[in-house]
Amino acid sequence: MEKALEVKGLKSGYGNKQVLNGVDLHVRKKEVVLLVGHNGAGKTTLLSTVYGLIAARGGEVLLFGEPVQNLKTEQIVRKGMALTPQGHGIFPRLTVADNLDLASYSVHDKHWIEKRKKDIYEMFPILHERRTQRAGTMSGGQQQMLAIGMSLMSNPKMLMLDEPSIGLAPVIVENLMNSIREIVERFGISVLLVEQNVTQGLRIADRVYAMKMGEIVGEEDAKSVDKDKLWHMF
Repeated sequence: MEKALEVKGLKSGYGNKQVLNGVDLHVRKKEVVLLVGHNGAGKTTLLSTVYGLIAARGGEVLLFGEPVQNLKTEQIVRKGMALTPQGHGIFPRLTVADNLDLASYSVHDKHWIEKRKKDIYEMFPILHERRTQRAGTMSGGQQQMLAIGMSLMSNPKMLMLDEPSIGLAPVIVENLMNSIREIVERFGISVLLVEQNVTQGLRIADRVYAMKMGEIVGEEDAKSVDKDKLWHMF
């Protein structure tokens, strides 16, 4: 099956500190891939480097077979990638609807924008209900739904999510994970999910990678993986 994202020998870091030491992984079309590891393993650095927020020091990032490791983030977005960062990344003083409109800056088809907003409101009815409300006054779970909705407004084919369940109640986490799976089925989007709730992540994932000290140390099928074995990897 065609690969949406392929990372080959990726190296990057901050200043004199190298964090990624040659990461290899891939995400196939319409696949959810879970990435797990302890704090400091390099997961967020990996997403930031793939997304062009941190310069790669070596290796390759291929988006649908095209190298993107030397492109700016805006160019990467236009080629079909989106990142939902930790901490939501919303504009708290703007309304829900304004947040979604602002996130569609790279799309110029107004009919498509309205259709995608309608789709997002169908997936997350609370966002439609709160569409005129300032985003910063909503609950953490609602803000996370909005953040994911904003990512979808750029028409991505490859979506990366960085710890979407942090600080959320268990029932909210379960619903959020179901929504991520629905995104794949509904829009045909591929997903790379960094998630500390391994149990919930495995429930919706197709494959799982374990990361430790800036390297991938294991890859397993998410549906049949031995959780004890997975924990021992990282």
